[in-house]
Parts: sequence; C-alpha cells; structure tokens
Amino acid sequence: MLGQILVYVAFGLSVLSGIFYLIAKDKPGLLKLGRFAYYGMTATMLAISMYLLSNILSHNFQMTYVWEYSSTTLPLNLLISTFYAGQQGSFLLWGLMLTLIGFFLIPFLKERNYEYVTMGIFVLVISFILLILIFKSPFEYVWQTYADQNVAVGFTPKEGRGLNPILQNYWINIHPPILFLGYSAMTIPYIFAIAGLLKKDYRKWIRLALPWTLFASAILGLGLMLGGLWAYETLGWGGFWAWDPVENSSLIPWLAAVTLVHTMYIHQKTGGLIKTNFVLSFLTFLFVLYASFLTRSGVLGDTSVHSFVSPGPMIYNLLLIFLIAFLLLAVVALFIRLNKIKSPEINFKVSSKEFVVSLGVIALILVTFIVLFGTSWPIITEIIGITKSTVEVKWYNQLILPLAVLMMTFSSLALYFSWSRTDFSKILKKLVIGLSAGVVLTIITAFMGVNQFSYLLLVFAVGFSLYVNLEFMVKNLKKDKKLIGGFVAHFGLALLLLGALASGAYSESIQVSIRSGQYAEFKGYRIEHNGKERVELEKTDREKYEYNIDIIKDNDTTRVHPVAFWSEFNDMETPFFEPGIKMTPFKDIYIAMALTPHYDVKPIALKKQLSAPVSLDTTYKIKMLDFLMLDMQKGPMQGDGKPKEKMKIGTLVRLSNDKGYIKEDTIFAEMNMKTMSNDPIWYDLDTTGIQIGFMQIMPDKENLSNSGALFMFKEKDGELSMPEEMLILEISDKPFIILVWIGTIFVVTGFFISLFKYMTPKKLKKAFKKDIEFEKNEEINSDSV
Repeated sequence: MLGQILVYVAFGLSVLSGIFYLIAKDKPGLLKLGRFAYYGMTATMLAISMYLLSNILSHNFQMTYVWEYSSTTLPLNLLISTFYAGQQGSFLLWGLMLTLIGFFLIPFLKERNYEYVTMGIFVLVISFILLILIFKSPFEYVWQTYADQNVAVGFTPKEGRGLNPILQNYWINIHPPILFLGYSAMTIPYIFAIAGLLKKDYRKWIRLALPWTLFASAILGLGLMLGGLWAYETLGWGGFWAWDPVENSSLIPWLAAVTLVHTMYIHQKTGGLIKTNFVLSFLTFLFVLYASFLTRSGVLGDTSVHSFVSPGPMIYNLLLIFLIAFLLLAVVALFIRLNKIKSPEINFKVSSKEFVVSLGVIALILVTFIVLFGTSWPIITEIIGITKSTVEVKWYNQLILPLAVLMMTFSSLALYFSWSRTDFSKILKKLVIGLSAGVVLTIITAFMGVNQFSYLLLVFAVGFSLYVNLEFMVKNLKKDKKLIGGFVAHFGLALLLLGALASGAYSESIQVSIRSGQYAEFKGYRIEHNGKERVELEKTDREKYEYNIDIIKDNDTTRVHPVAFWSEFNDMETPFFEPGIKMTPFKDIYIAMALTPHYDVKPIALKKQLSAPVSLDTTYKIKMLDFLMLDMQKGPMQGDGKPKEKMKIGTLVRLSNDKGYIKEDTIFAEMNMKTMSNDPIWYDLDTTGIQIGFMQIMPDKENLSNSGALFMFKEKDGELSMPEEMLILEISDKPFIILVWIGTIFVVTGFFISLFKYMTPKKLKKAFKKDIEFEKNEEINSDSV
C-alpha cells in the first residue's frame, strides 16, 4: 500500500511541476514552484525505489513482483538486479534515471535561461512513465494478482520463483542500468527541440543540446557494447550481434543520435541544417519510445528471445498512446513553426566539406531506416496478413555493407576537405598516401584468403579510415587533446567493422559428438573432453555442471569450462548452457555445447497412431494406439483411504512385421506416484527373444490427449542398456574478434572526449556568438536539407 501511495504522490508532483514549468514564462515565482515540485518528485522517486529494494532484500514474497523475480537463494548482487528484471521494475528504473538526469539538467538550463519550457516537456515524459506504474504496479500483492484463484489475503509464499537463469550473470548488474541511462539521456535532444520551437528560438537549442546528445550517444553506445559482450560470453550462439528485433530496437535510436551529432556539427560550422536537426532530435527520442513499445508490448514475443511477455491491453494501449502523443507534439510544433525557420544557404559544392560530410550522413540515415524496417518486419507482416516472421541476418548484411563502405570513405575524405571549397592541389599528396594505406591493407587481406569483392571494398575503406584518423589524432594531440574525440571515434568504428567482418564472415566451425575421455581435432587444435564437475552444490534450486574441455596446441593447454545446468525455474525440463572461450589476441576458440543421451539400443517415442521400427529387429514395427489407466478407473485410494504409492498403467499397441504378423496387445508399467517414474513390466515380442518396456508417459502440455509414450528394448534376460551422456560441441574460431571490443571502446571514448570539449563554457559562449552573427549578417534562406 505504501509503495503505491508513493507512486501516486510522485505522479501528482510530476503533473504539478510540468504545469508550473509550462506556464512560467516571465513568472519567476511559478518557475520556483515547478522546480520545488520537481525536487519533491525526485525525493519521492528515490523513496519508491528504496521501498521496492527493501522489500526485495527482505524477501517479502507477499508482493507479486518480488515473488516473480527473486528468491532466497540469489546472492546479493543478483538479488539487487531483480529490481529491474521485470516490466514494472524496469519502468521504475527508467523513471528514476530520467529524474536524476533532470536533477543535473535544471542548473544547466537555469544558467542559460532555458528552463521553463524545456523542463515542462521533460517532466511530461516522467509523468507518462509514472502513469504506467499506476496501472502496472510493482507493489501489487499476490492475493490481488491472483484474486480469481481465491488466494487468501495476507498469504505469503515460502519461496520466490527466482530470476531467469539466463540472466544470472554479473552483466545484469552492469548492462541494464547503463542502457536505461542512455535511453533516458536520449530524451534531452527532443525536449530542447520542442522548447526551441515553442520559444521561437531556432538556433540556440542546438548548441545547448549538442553536449547532451554526445553524452546520450556515448552511454547508449556503451550499453550496446556491453550487451554484445554479454551475449558473446554467456548465450552460446557464437556471436555478439544477431540482428534480433529487440537488439535492433536499442541500436536504432543510437544510429539516429550519431547522425544528429554529425548534423549538429555541420550546423556549428555553417549555421544550416536547422530543420534537419529538429527532425533528427525528434526521431532520436521517438525511436526510444518505439523500442520500448516493441520490447514491452508483447508484439515481438514469438520472434525475439529478448522481449517481455505481453503486459495486457491496458499497458499496451498506454505505450501506444505514449508514442503517438510525443509524435503528434513534435509534428504539430514543427508544422506551426515550419515557415518561420530560416537558415543560411549552405554551399554544397562537390569540393566542399559540407558536401562530403552530408553524403556520409545520408548513408548513416539509410542504415538507420534499413534497421528500422527490418526490426518492424514482424509487425508489418502481421498487419498485411501474412505469416509473422523476421528478416534473415544476411538481408541486413547485404544492404548495410555497401553503406558502411560509403560512410567510412566519406568520413575519411571529409577530414582533408575544407569548408566551402577545397583546393585539391594542396591535399592530393596526403590523399594519395591515405588511399594507398587502404590499398595495402586490401592486398594483405586478399593474400590471407579474402576474395569476395564487397569484403575487399570494406577492407579498403577501413584501411583508409584507420590511416587518416590516426594521422589527424597524432596531429591534434600536439595542439589540443580535446579536439581528437571525432578522430578517436571514427578510428574505433573502423576497427569494429574490421573485427566484425573477420570474426563473422571468416569464422569456421565444426560440430562433434564426444564422450568423456574422447577428443576431436579442429584446425590444429586437439579438443579433449575430460569429464565434468558439479558446482554450486549449496544452491538447492539447480543442478549445475562445469565441463572440463582442454584446448591443446603444441605444448600449450588451455582448459575452458562450458556449463550445463538444470533449474527449477523451468521445472528442470531443459538445460541452460554457457559456452567456453579461449581468448587470444588474434582469434578466439569458441565452444558452445549441447547434451544428448547415447543409447546402445535406441529408445522410441511415439504419439497415438504413429509407428516406428523395433530397434533390435527392424523387420518389426510398433504402433501406439491409446493409454489405459487401469487402477485409476478403480479409484486412486487404497482400502484404508491412503493414496496409492503405485498405479498400474498401460499402453495399447499394434505389433506387426513384413511377413503378415499383426497383434494388438497392452504393454504395462507401474507408475510410482511419488516420483512419477515408470517401472516397466517387460513384454515379450513373440518368438524374437526381444522384450519391450513402457518407460514413461510423454505429456503434451498443450493437448494432453495427444500425449505420447517412450518405449525401450532389450534382449530377454539381458540387462537394459542405460544411456550414456554424449556432449555435442560446436567448435568455432573467431578471427580478430578482439578488434570489435577494442573498436567499441575507442568509439565510446571518442564521444566522451568530444563531450568534454563542448561542455566548456568558453566553447558554448563562442557558439552562441556565432549564432548571433549568422542571424545578423547572413542572407536567410530556407534549409536546403
């Protein structure tokens, strides 16, 4: 009750703060009230968060959210992460991040006289999230959630359901908070753009929004990188990016923000692209809302491994309203002011830096919308009435690769060009050296076995970019270290693309099946299976094993430990796996695993009316007809009223061979009612010396009448051949994948370096002065882009 009251209080304060801010023009008193209400909302949001966390840490399983995502067996770090493991908690984390950003945003805006409208729009975003928390509360009790099941008021489950085993990793303490901080920061370009339109100030907002856009790009980029590393280390599918719709939904706003950074840069130098900056600022935030809708509404539930389950029609509609409301606000505001937005004419001569940078920006915009289209394809297919599906990975690769070549080439060429006009005679020698670097890397790559033309083009563009950005990094280190951010980021992007190409297109793999004590050969490596060890014995909710896999080459032996474990989270039905990775500077050896039982005599699983050959004599066939529950028909109790410990069950089968033999009979078993396992009553197959055992019922959870039976076979008076565990290994190499991680670090670092440069007061004052000069001295024309 207390938690929900606090949510209502926070919502009320957010509405008050928004109203005061929006009507506070030339009214300092109202501005102070808006600020005061915001600080009150911030304190309340912190109280809400602490209250939820305290209930998690104290294992208050009366709360549905705490019961659904936590348990007493989780260590402290994972217990804390359950705060945002579900829908409600992640919304609360998003709202909390927004609120804390606003706490630092207020003094920034106050100093620059931009607080009253900007904060009004910002608080409106927080209000929407709090409204969702009112309808989808993390503080609901189990007897409220399951009221239709007559759960008693005050009921407390003994144990929580626990955290999804896939999420039980240290990355969950790092990746989601950074990702949500990035999401939250993406709001800022939007609110500055709306404020600029409402205040009829079409230039200053760009200068103010630029450092925040750099911050948002850096943080969300870091979140994407960590997510890729998490997937690579733990999920076992052998890569860091699968073009999954939910993965893409976070990439789209980042691509839009990076594009915005470049168009803001052009504006800084030319005064142009004002309308373009408005549109991109809107899209950056709207893509975040769209991403939230995709991942939380349930529309991708059967096409993505990452999406949340459907939250119900109320939250679905609220998410849709959230998106549509802020889309309409942007469209209406821009439409009203469109004819009044003027900017100086930009010189787009082929020899100008403006032209070359703009070509790179267009390529980046195309990449953004390709990813948007591919991500939205499951929704598009459902709307047009065809089978719901996702686009193939190769579709993205084929379309984006040529655009990546153009982006790298144009961004590198632009560094040699001058604004307005370039004298080619002065840059020709430098340009030839840079292009030669690209040619050299391409030749080296070709000798290493790369022969696909599109790949060689990308390698050329990457080599060109690496040389040019390194040259300008070294040159500017001597002048001003704060000027190298862009060069560092572009250098990192070149490394990332080179690593992605090498590790993706030129990875080789084999699949082998080996038992303990056996080995496999892979590209000069000996891969040995040396048994397994059970770990985490203190955790009673799982059965977890680390496998000892030795990777041997020459005199070097590295032991990796892929993991298989069964968890009560999914009733021990199917195991979860984690890969083993040998990391080296030049390539990784990546070992993903699966398990299968190995039988000397293969068992047969049959559903009703299906048949299969008998394993020990394939001239005979067995067809399952139906089940017989003999003792069930007489009642499940013994004469003394106690439950029976065993129950006799049977399956009606038809046995036949190719010589005309046909016989229908019942094969019986005794089911242990405690363990639900079968003790077979062995059935003699006439004159063959073969016995058939009915081993277990294989239930079909969706349709119990379609359940099947598992049969095993042995020779009469012989021993039953028990299954031996067989390890299925997917062994692959990942050439130069380390370049992906190094490259992403460079990209994120470059953004932060640029951020520090633009946050200096001297730089901002210089930028504002330049805007004023444009307004006074330049001929005003409509934006040409």
